[in-house]
Amino acid sequence: VLIKEIVKQEFDLLISSSFSRGRNFYGFTSGSTGSPMKYCLDNAKKKRRMAEMIYFNGWAGFYLGQRHVLNSIGSRKSKFSRLLQNQIIIDPSKVNKVFLNEFRNILINRKIKFYVAYPSVLDEIADFCLNKGDESSHFCLEGIIATGEPLSAHTRKLAESVFGCEVLSRYSALEFGVLAQQCPEAHTFHLNTLNYYFEVLKMDNNMPADEGEVGRLIITDLNNLAMPFIRYETGDLAV
Repeated sequence: VLIKEIVKQEFDLLISSSFSRGRNFYGFTSGSTGSPMKYCLDNAKKKRRMAEMIYFNGWAGFYLGQRHVLNSIGSRKSKFSRLLQNQIIIDPSKVNKVFLNEFRNILINRKIKFYVAYPSVLDEIADFCLNKGDESSHFCLEGIIATGEPLSAHTRKLAESVFGCEVLSRYSALEFGVLAQQCPEAHTFHLNTLNYYFEVLKMDNNMPADEGEVGRLIITDLNNLAMPFIRYETGDLAV
């Protein structure tokens, strides 16, 4: 099993010599389960990661070119890139009344069609709009994807009531891409088995967990040839 500490310590040894390092893409994980970790993607893998996102966005009714809002902390995306993608990035580092009022105005006045949300922020903005007396007809939202945190039944019900659109939960990781997403038909998670191999191992050893047992999630990326993540422990738990 490959763990994050090994990736950090042996980063250079994990990059394939078959790929030009100058043409690879380098990034950092969010650090939600510890300190950020540097990773590397080859060009084909980076394009596939974008294709995954376009495909699964379609499940929520979002298509290229629609005006949308993305919750992101510390984003380095350029103004030109945001303009090209018709994207507004909202940094929710400080969620207060001023932030929520400005966010509400953006959703209404800029006729936002789609929202990629942190569930905790989605809960706050939906509750704020509800207390303002807003109705779903005040918004143009056609779909919401919640990611980065677990989505509770309460938050889903509140947001769908206030904004008048469906909310789907997504499980993803920057070093991989979209790993799983709920479908609109049954809200069950579908694994992205086209691009990843999933294992759930026991908490105290590397044997497979039993059905229904909480275990460590292990993922193998079938496409990142520049820096293969083989049997990589994500730090997340699954059943």
